[in-house]
Amino acid sequence: MNVKKVKVTRSAPSPAASVRFGPNSKVTTLLSKDSSVKEPSGIVFHSTRGTLFVAGDRGDLVEVSLAGKVLNTRNIGDRNFEGLTVGPRGDLFALQEGEPPTLFTIDPETLHVLTKAKVRTKNDGDVILGARKNKSAEGITYVPDENAFYVVNQNPARLVRLDIDDGHPDAKISKSVSLKHVVKAQASDVAFDPVSGNFLVLESGKGSGPNFVYEVTRQGRLVRSMRVPGDRTEGLALGPNGIAYLAEDAGGVLRVTP
Repeated sequence: MNVKKVKVTRSAPSPAASVRFGPNSKVTTLLSKDSSVKEPSGIVFHSTRGTLFVAGDRGDLVEVSLAGKVLNTRNIGDRNFEGLTVGPRGDLFALQEGEPPTLFTIDPETLHVLTKAKVRTKNDGDVILGARKNKSAEGITYVPDENAFYVVNQNPARLVRLDIDDGHPDAKISKSVSLKHVVKAQASDVAFDPVSGNFLVLESGKGSGPNFVYEVTRQGRLVRSMRVPGDRTEGLALGPNGIAYLAEDAGGVLRVTP
């Protein structure tokens, strides 16, 4: 299904506001569990377009207004999308978990795939991503001041920097930071906060268990932890005015207002 597209001029995304979760946060449903994206796992705010993009475990990719209206949708086949971010020129980058993981560059206007890059799983001979089946690359974010992407490995939890050279077929690991002292079970997404310069690492609760977000420095030091709502929450996006958006693997998308 394709609906009327939003015409925009591409430019570099602007910073989002810092996000805080707490007992006074207001939680509303943006997309219901019977929406057009199955098993949402990746979510990102596109500041140039002023919309959200949501990706799912079955290859669904959806553009949604901040009011919850579906603007465009496409299924890109049997793709286990686990993470989603906006790159330096405004394109979408969708991370497919696998052996090895694959990074798709996607046009936000048409939702067509532009390029694909395999993600190398080793660094200096050590397996960093995908050391265990279905415990591989689980979330992705772009860091403008480094011009690099960071992914989280699910288990063991790691924050991993990826470098992509123009014209090179692979994305290469250049740095890895252990998060096993921070994440209790398994990491499910990561977002970069340009205000603090830190990362927000999401941990999805098992079954009906609680979900947490951990703010960590680039060196992996824990700054604070916050409990977040949702049913098996697997995706985190930082929106404008301190608003956060959460993608639930159970099917819905939540808006959290401070």
